[in-house]
Amino acid sequence: MISISESPDSETSAALWLGFAAMCVGMFMAVLDVQVVASSLTAIQTALHIPLGRLGWIQTAYLMAEVVAIPLTGILTRALSLRILFAAATLGFVISSWACALAPGFDVLIAARVVQGFFGGMLIPSVFTAVFVLIPERHHILATTMAGVAALFAPTLGPLLGGWLTQTQSWHWIFLINILPGLIVALIVLMCLKNEKPNVAVLKRLDGLTLLLFAIFLAGLQWLLSEGPHYYWQGIYIWSLILICGVTGAWGIHRALSVANPFVHLKRFGNRRFALGCALSFVLGVGLYGSVYLLSVFLGAVRNHTPLVIGEILIVSGGAQLLTAPVAAWAETKINARLLTLFGFALFAQSLCFQSVDLHPPSLLWREGGFRA
Repeated sequence: MISISESPDSETSAALWLGFAAMCVGMFMAVLDVQVVASSLTAIQTALHIPLGRLGWIQTAYLMAEVVAIPLTGILTRALSLRILFAAATLGFVISSWACALAPGFDVLIAARVVQGFFGGMLIPSVFTAVFVLIPERHHILATTMAGVAALFAPTLGPLLGGWLTQTQSWHWIFLINILPGLIVALIVLMCLKNEKPNVAVLKRLDGLTLLLFAIFLAGLQWLLSEGPHYYWQGIYIWSLILICGVTGAWGIHRALSVANPFVHLKRFGNRRFALGCALSFVLGVGLYGSVYLLSVFLGAVRNHTPLVIGEILIVSGGAQLLTAPVAAWAETKINARLLTLFGFALFAQSLCFQSVDLHPPSLLWREGGFRA
């Protein structure tokens, strides 16, 4: 193992930067996997004979597991150490990617996507934890820039890469491409990051019941939203799902507010700015992921575009985000953050309205890139 001593000079050693760069690559893979699937949805649907109404589970299964994993990352980092957690999560991501590629049917694919999303969800916050835990403060800007570029470049490259792999090889390769880079990332992280002593006793303070209740609530809510329209929101089946979601959600919130070490600290929402920021992030996530999914399905199922053409259309929005990110960072220093946020959401809303009115490909290219940035 490459050792990193405690001297100040060693804090910025080549080994540490190599390890951090490997972590950024791991995060890149996790973010990429959301977008790389988008342009290949109809190809997967055809290959595995998936009903159109259930196609959304390929994306939502990943995101749902990711949502559960992200809040757990903090306590798991303290329990296992950042080095062990990131390496283990990367290996879990690799194995589940392999399982996705070999899935013989819809059920196995969704199960593998859940596992993949759970491990992928741990990779994203771990990188930003590393910025403050491993990197000296004088280098935080450089480290944050590295992580930000990885996070922005993934959704830019994802749709086009997914379309190209699906059209030139097969849809299996959108998952198989994770295997070799993932193994290399895990090895570099184990070799280069500081070996810290795990503290497994921290896990004893985690309230497992709260975690279970929220997991059932989130999964049940997703199931309800997926199945409800098919049953016209009527019948014992739908009302049973509503009851399960209501009971587990209310019980989970009650425990999260009352126990000492809950799964998620809901009391933080007492801060108005924090609550408003989370609400805006939620709206942004719904718009981004929802529009990408609906647009990719529309282009494949209605327009009959190939995966590569779908990727070429979807990459415009990612490219616009990548180009405007530095402009937004500069504008934040010159313009009131609230006005900048209002301006961004107004343009985002306008882009979604235009997409719903006119989905002709040439105009769609401009509106995806020009307005949605």
